[in-house]
Amino acid sequence: MSEDLVLKRIKTLPALPLVAHRLMELMQRDSSSADDVTRVLASDQALAARVLKLANSSFYGRSGQVGSVSRAVVLLGFSAIRSLALGLGMAQTLRRAAAGTDLTDFWRHAIYVAAGARNLARQGGRVEPEEAFVAGLLHDLGRLVLETVAPGYERQLRGVAADDLLEAEARTVGMAHTRAGQKIVQHWHLPTRLAHVIRSHHHPSQWRQDATLLTPTVMLADQMARALDRSCEPPADQPDLAVLAGALGIDLAASEDLLAQTCQEVQRTEAFLAMAGIDADVAPRCLDTAAPAAAGPVARYVYLGGDAAHATWLDGALGIHGWEPVSMRQYLGEAGGEEGAGAVALVILEPASLRPDQLDRLGRLLAARSAPVAVIGPPAGLAATPLAAAPSLPLAVSSADLAPFARAAAPPASDATLATI
Repeated sequence: MSEDLVLKRIKTLPALPLVAHRLMELMQRDSSSADDVTRVLASDQALAARVLKLANSSFYGRSGQVGSVSRAVVLLGFSAIRSLALGLGMAQTLRRAAAGTDLTDFWRHAIYVAAGARNLARQGGRVEPEEAFVAGLLHDLGRLVLETVAPGYERQLRGVAADDLLEAEARTVGMAHTRAGQKIVQHWHLPTRLAHVIRSHHHPSQWRQDATLLTPTVMLADQMARALDRSCEPPADQPDLAVLAGALGIDLAASEDLLAQTCQEVQRTEAFLAMAGIDADVAPRCLDTAAPAAAGPVARYVYLGGDAAHATWLDGALGIHGWEPVSMRQYLGEAGGEEGAGAVALVILEPASLRPDQLDRLGRLLAARSAPVAVIGPPAGLAATPLAAAPSLPLAVSSADLAPFARAAAPPASDATLATI
């Protein structure tokens, strides 16, 4: 494969609908109004009808309340309607451009990131939710083109580390998906802020340069999608998830339900996919992911660390996969005994958040206990201990990351047993 082949494919992509370009022009003008958006949409009755149906769908929870595009603009805001119309137009164009190619996984991942980005924007209040949704939907735009040039190329890259992914794509297909996506944006003359998100979402140091905050929004939503088992990409632990959340105005330490709320948001996006003519069957996966927690925990775990934000994130992430937490106090025992030890199938240790003396004491205690240990973050202070060989676990932990521990876990102890420990 070569870069020229990818560029040639990009140049053959169909143009965006004329109404999409007119909407983009409105995006560039601070003086644009709700009436301007209404008039542009009125010029494309098919798109206007889809926007109206979307405004009356579960996406907004306003079933039957919106009788006209102008009313939708008033109720939802012309910025939201503009972004949704633009997203629908681009999604339909992409669907036609990739006709005959199986893009089910592409759309599933895209819609999870889009839903996560929308949820983050709503919680943080610093990004327009529908603009975040569109950025999330299109962040991996380049993958779509690479898949049409080299079908199944992603399977060849399974197991490649996050730091090597873009270079491996360039070797395998001729261009990294981030650069290919940027080229598509330029081909379509889309806003430069969207190009920045697409090109930068795998570059940890560049999100701070995005004054719109769309890039950190998509970066965090991308990792949330991984934690919800909707990503084929390797985990990316930099930048820190709590730092990204803080930039968006979200305290990760107080957001245990962030992933569960995103699951609910994903279910509502079925309406968007239907309007765009895309069948990705996304909602059932969220329900399936949360089902183990309702049926009973697969196993119990304990977090040994001093980072409250990471502890809360892990409670939410492992809870989604059916794992139940045991408190550090219960595991360690108030008097230094064995309380809680038999209930734990996995110890998650975060060395960087602990003092050397704390880590030393924990190392000796863990060496005397049988529960497997996984390490979050850099293994600082573990080099000369038996824990140096402990496997790493990403913060964006997926069910695949937990599977080896779940298989090795004994059935969870009963409440009566726990009471005697």
